[in-house]
Amino acid sequence: MGKKVLIIRLTSLGDVIFTLPLVNSLKNKGYIVDFVTAEKGEGIIKNNPSINKFFLYPLGKWRKNKFNPKNIIEFFKLISEIRKEKYDIVIDCQQMFKNLFLFLLCGGKRRITFKDAKELSFLGGNEFVKPSHKFKDNKYHIVNRNLEFAEHLGIKTDTPFFSLPELSEEVKNRVNELLKNCIYGKPLMVLAPATTWKNKHWKNENWTELIKKLLEQDRYNLVITGTKNDVDFVDSLLVSVPDKDKITNLCGKTNFEELQGVLACTEKVITLDNGTAHLAWAVGKPDILSIFTCTPPLRFAPFGSQKYKFLCGNLPCQFCFTKKCRLKNADCRNYPTVEEVLSNL
Repeated sequence: MGKKVLIIRLTSLGDVIFTLPLVNSLKNKGYIVDFVTAEKGEGIIKNNPSINKFFLYPLGKWRKNKFNPKNIIEFFKLISEIRKEKYDIVIDCQQMFKNLFLFLLCGGKRRITFKDAKELSFLGGNEFVKPSHKFKDNKYHIVNRNLEFAEHLGIKTDTPFFSLPELSEEVKNRVNELLKNCIYGKPLMVLAPATTWKNKHWKNENWTELIKKLLEQDRYNLVITGTKNDVDFVDSLLVSVPDKDKITNLCGKTNFEELQGVLACTEKVITLDNGTAHLAWAVGKPDILSIFTCTPPLRFAPFGSQKYKFLCGNLPCQFCFTKKCRLKNADCRNYPTVEEVLSNL
């Protein structure tokens, strides 16, 4: 039996996806790979064919009930379940304070992290990897950074490989129902205009103008996606759009598996630096065009594929990688222009 490895990556969806090449590198060398993640990563990890065992770290639930003593009981119950596995290796791909105690108490013989791990999370480790690039190197992709753990264990990975849960017939039928109003034979284009950081948002007026022009061109079945929290925002983009009834608005109507199924039917995706971009990359089917504002594309954009483009401005303040614009004008959100997006489809 191969050595048992536990990967820790609690948040977010995109960052969990960025660990999959590491997972598959380990599995291909005979390691048994388990994974602990929070609610946002559950959909991609729980039934993933490369994962042996999945542990849910209910960070979202605990944050909603910060002072509930049951949180502590649930935490130590989870720790007890993890320690029973007697892991040979535990790898911390989160490297933040939120997972310090999980990392420290997990019972792994070798608890591996980077020497530059943030927010005291290095205190949970007992084996340290010197990264080849600084953490804030905007030109070094997070996937490559994660793969340095594999290299530390003597594993070389030439081509990153992503694995996704297989969709059930029930999910496939649900996807067909969601897309039933799309015109048969006309390709699908998914627009994903929302994300959790306001500073990563493209200017609202740009989205509205883009949607109008795409409807005028009438080349694609337009589908808009987002979470339940994005419904009002998406509705605001469509207020002045004529013929918006021609758009399939799935905002707030899909879970992770259903969104995966929609993307598997899609030819093109226009998105921000968000979970949909990374999921579409992992699916491998659509051409992806991502709009970047404050975050560095060479660090977070899909790579290694001819099916991917990113667009951004060319401002001296980019890429600040901050949730709030320090200059107070968020000028990066104005770019690229709608014309640039259309010319790159």
